[in-house]
Parts: sequence; C-alpha cells; structure tokens
Amino acid sequence: MLVAVISALMLLVGPAAGDVSAHDLGNDSVDGSEIRYEDHTSWDTEMNHAISVWDAQGCVNIAHDAWNTVTDLEFDDYTNSSTSTLAYWSARTGADLINFNNHWFNQMSADERKKTAIHELGHALRFGHTTIANSVMRQGIIAQTSLGAHDISDYDSQWC
Repeated sequence: MLVAVISALMLLVGPAAGDVSAHDLGNDSVDGSEIRYEDHTSWDTEMNHAISVWDAQGCVNIAHDAWNTVTDLEFDDYTNSSTSTLAYWSARTGADLINFNNHWFNQMSADERKKTAIHELGHALRFGHTTIANSVMRQGIIAQTSLGAHDISDYDSQWC
C-alpha cells in the first residue's frame, strides 16, 4: 500500500530537476567511456565546437577515429529543403550518424549552428529533449554555445 502511494505521488510530482532519466534516450554512441568519430562534414567549426564543449566535461573521451579504433559516430551532411529538420542523430548498426542539413545550416548564424551541433552530440551521449530553459537539449533555434547547468548535471549523472 505504501509503495502504491509513493508511486502515485511520484507520478504527480514528476521527475526531479536533476533526473537524467526524465529525458534519457535509452541508447547512445558511447563505447566504453569514449566516442570515436569520423569527420565527413563541411561544418567542421560547429562539429569541433560541440566536441570540445562535451569533451571538456571529462568523463567520456570524444576523439577522432584512428586506424586501430572502431568508429562509433560519423558526422556528415545532407541537403533537404522539404523538411524542417536542421540536423539529426541516428543510432545505426555500426557507426551512429549526426547529419547536418545544409539547406538550413546555410541560413543559420554561426552560434545557431554551434548550438545545433552541441544538441545533436548530446543525443549521441544519450540525452533526449527537455523543456528546461538554458539547456542545449531544448529544441528550437537558440544561439546557446555552451552547456547549461541542467546539461552538466545530466552528464555527470549519466557518465561520471
């Protein structure tokens, strides 16, 4: 009976502010404690910025693939004007994919592209969308080029 009451209260209150499971994708591109990536994108500035932002958190090493490592993630580009998708992360058999839509990236500011790249790499780190303000995992074009407090808390809870 007590368990049922507590469970009902948790449903009413919702997840705690720092609860990473509130928007956990359930899968990621992390292999052990690293992501090894290949670069096939023309948006290197944005990709490198996103990598440096997440890699600075220190618990998951994000590094370029080498001849003796397995590729976990590929960065690539595509062009599609008939969708509103700016970019996407896709879990695949073999290396996962972050794909930037050239149609929209060409129209965005540098900071908007950087935020989008950080957001998509957040998906590769297992984070889903949130409605929390100042989180890079919040959908929408926002010129936010660094992680918010909630992003850092989620990362620490998940990976450190």
